[in-house]
Amino acid sequence: MAEEARAAAKDATEVGKATLEIAREIRNKRPQEQANGLISYAAAAARGVPLAGTYNAQSVKQLSTQTQREVIMNIRDPLTVQSLRAINPSNLKMHVQRAIK
Repeated sequence: MAEEARAAAKDATEVGKATLEIAREIRNKRPQEQANGLISYAAAAARGVPLAGTYNAQSVKQLSTQTQREVIMNIRDPLTVQSLRAINPSNLKMHVQRAIK
């Protein structure tokens, strides 16, 4: 009779541990933030979800060797505008490339 009681107690302990483990898994898989549709920044980062405003290094495409750049300048000096207009477009492009480097 004592062995049966011991076996029953052991089974009850194992069932209790299994139940506790299942409850933990459910709690981890379905956090409270998901119930209302929101998830905290820390929870999203912990799950590896891409975060808004961050750079995802895993989805980087190979950059081409030649990158196009757009530079917007506000030049108000009429002499500077006139001299820039007088420059050959290819020379102007080379000059801008050197200035960017």
